[in-house]
Amino acid sequence: MLKAFTKFFKRKHPYAIAAYLGRKNTQRILDCKIEKKSKLLAHD
Repeated sequence: MLKAFTKFFKRKHPYAIAAYLGRKNTQRILDCKIEKKSKLLAHD
């Protein structure tokens, strides 16, 4: 139960606005390029 609960609150993207609105929507609204989460994590 706790695992499912924490999974619900995990953000899909490190940038807050992209996590809540979605990466593509945020790119359209702000007119900028946001990298996919997988590419961001690959840079580490």
